[in-house]
Amino acid sequence: MQIGQITLAHLEQEVEIAGVITGIWDLSKGRKYHVYDQTGILPVIVWDNLLEQHPDIHRLLTGAVARFRGRIKEYKGELRLIPAGAEDIQIIQPADPYARSPIPLSRLPEVGAGNMAWVTGRITSMKAFSKGIKLHIADDSGAGVVLIWNTLLQASALQDQLEIDLRLGVYGEVRQFHDEWEIVPLTSVEIIPLETPPASG
Repeated sequence: MQIGQITLAHLEQEVEIAGVITGIWDLSKGRKYHVYDQTGILPVIVWDNLLEQHPDIHRLLTGAVARFRGRIKEYKGELRLIPAGAEDIQIIQPADPYARSPIPLSRLPEVGAGNMAWVTGRITSMKAFSKGIKLHIADDSGAGVVLIWNTLLQASALQDQLEIDLRLGVYGEVRQFHDEWEIVPLTSVEIIPLETPPASG
């Protein structure tokens, strides 16, 4: 079914949609995916139990093409699709982080605060604070900051993987804090170690 055809008349009905993942957010008990086809965007909510059951859910990143089947629900005026089982989520074309074209860090001001971007760079320094961790990263064009909240760190094994000189890929919201440009990921699955740091000594 085309997303643009879905209305309040479809509440509690089971529908099937297919489209590109254009955004991902971690929720307290699941994950929210924005699915886009040429007629519109529909949020799909996948609860934790399905995330744990689906063997390829780590491949469902921004840019992936997927098919979802589930019931239409309404939450605070927003229509959303809720799959009932892992079999209701079919990845047609997984996203390949290595194939994405990153935005050079020096061009984040051009992207603009509030917009989304994919960046890559090596970690040059790390500083933990009460609500998360700030990673300074650098690429051939310049430097930037990746701000990761504790909720994302605790929901993944990232904390054990982060170290100086690790090459990291991050998809997140562009923000400006004083004179620094930051990338703030909205889900732990969009913080991707692209390679291990070189062995010291």
